[in-house]
Amino acid sequence: MTSCAANYLLKNFWHNYVHREVQGITSENYHDFGGIARDQSDFTADNVGTVLFLKSYGVEILTRGRSSPERRAAVRDLINRNRCNLVFAERDRLRIEKTSQLPTEERWAEAQWQFRRRVAMTISNQLLERGAAVTSLGVYLRGPQRPTREQWFFYNRNVVIELNGRYLVCDHMPYIPDPARDPKPRTRATAYQRRQELANSAIGQYMSLLDQSQELRTYAENSLAALAARIKVPL
Repeated sequence: MTSCAANYLLKNFWHNYVHREVQGITSENYHDFGGIARDQSDFTADNVGTVLFLKSYGVEILTRGRSSPERRAAVRDLINRNRCNLVFAERDRLRIEKTSQLPTEERWAEAQWQFRRRVAMTISNQLLERGAAVTSLGVYLRGPQRPTREQWFFYNRNVVIELNGRYLVCDHMPYIPDPARDPKPRTRATAYQRRQELANSAIGQYMSLLDQSQELRTYAENSLAALAARIKVPL
């Protein structure tokens, strides 16, 4: 339990279940899917996998943006226990070692993917906590890539988030460090803060839309029910 928490194994099980049973992506054909298709498949597997993970513990999945303090605390506790720090640390070490051997452009592509996926997971977790689960989620970067003096890159355009078919422009630009370098504490803190700011912007906009639109609330509820019917798991 000190090296690999059971919660992490359960979440990973549901992530792979979504890949196989919902998307038809298996260990045999995984490499046939690349680029944007692979990105989007992982956004969905992460998000829906977390929905199923919470349901495994009997947590009610809500879509209309209403959640009691007790429920929010329960969701937060379960997600925060999805940890296996020693394994994560070793994975990060191997990832740094692997990406340091890539050409700069490939390293940049990997860095973008890591950033987008972490933003997506942050948004997914917080929406589930707040009782506003979605079945569709995406994170997109805008604008041309611009080089820095250190021969790295950055975007100077805002991030676009998709939630249940609504596209939202967030009012923060991405901060994407080089994944081939072990981040300094300040770099790690800045990256975390920027992801939180982006997540808060997207969640605030989506919650406001939920409050204003009965149609969106109905869609969110129906899309979750349709997913449950498809995978034969009551949600």
